[in-house]
Amino acid sequence: GQQTTSSTSNKSGTSNMTRWAIFGTGRIAHDFVTALGHVQDATPVACASRAIERAEEFAASHGIPKENAYTYEGLLEHTDEFDVVYVASPHGYHHQHLMMCIAAGANVLCEKAFTLNAAQAKEVVAAARDKNVFVMEAMWTRFLPCTRDIQRLLDSGALGEIVTVQGTFGFINPGAERLSVKALGGGALLDIGIYLLTWAGIAYNDAKPVLECAAGNLLSTGADEQVQMTLRYGEFSTASLFCSLRAHLPNTLDIIGTRGRVHIHKPFWTPTEYTVTLAGEADPVTYQVPHAEQNPEHKYNFDNSEGLSHEARHVGECLEKGLKESPVMSLDRSIQYMELLDEVRARVGVVYDCDK
Repeated sequence: GQQTTSSTSNKSGTSNMTRWAIFGTGRIAHDFVTALGHVQDATPVACASRAIERAEEFAASHGIPKENAYTYEGLLEHTDEFDVVYVASPHGYHHQHLMMCIAAGANVLCEKAFTLNAAQAKEVVAAARDKNVFVMEAMWTRFLPCTRDIQRLLDSGALGEIVTVQGTFGFINPGAERLSVKALGGGALLDIGIYLLTWAGIAYNDAKPVLECAAGNLLSTGADEQVQMTLRYGEFSTASLFCSLRAHLPNTLDIIGTRGRVHIHKPFWTPTEYTVTLAGEADPVTYQVPHAEQNPEHKYNFDNSEGLSHEARHVGECLEKGLKESPVMSLDRSIQYMELLDEVRARVGVVYDCDK
């Protein structure tokens, strides 16, 4: 119920309002703060950027007081003012920024991909457990109502034994440096391939697959532009996944079982619609599951970003319960997916400086 005690840092059950600090002020940070408008007991209270001017601009556009706009280091001197940090910097900075936040004793929700490689992820996880702070990778897809519905369908066994997952995710890079520069964690795999692997994981209960094949091509920067992956999850169970920054792809995903299949409409990484076809039933049935009420005042940079509200709400619930990691997106799970991404990158020939 509503408790009236004054709010204390790190959300130890003394207040129902989760106070968010935003670390990085790019396009996804804008979308996340806008989506917080759908979360009753969450509010953005501070923000930070490399340049204080950018933080002040971001604060002004999101109703955050100007005195709560900081540099990264400045923000972490005020950990009593917020309950959790949302790290929204490019992938290449995640390890450094996670380690800074954890050292300051802050709880963190960090954008995917969690880090650049599994070694970095393990270091972050060890630090988080050592400092006893909450840390979660922001794999928002797992928290969406549509995903949860599909998860229930899979759990019910209605599709029979899953035999394959087939999906594509591709668009033509509009020239974004974060997608092409290797030091930033550029490349198709860490930005969008991770969603394909996540859905294959959802279909197969996050079993560890054998990577049968990964083929792709690199940009002149050494980052991956396209990757085709074939994975084996069991004797009769595979996944075929393709991501690209060179072409617009269908951006849909199919999970096919012995008794039926589910087609997740585009954008499958933030879906609001899916179609189920069951063996012996003539007509496919399409379900529409919106993320949240559309608010015409909310302007987003990316597709269906109001769905970011669900991971934010989940983090609030975890903090309320005093949890240090999410039961849905555990730290070990983040390490598992970074290990898989490492394996795919090695096959395709993408080497980050931190791999050496």
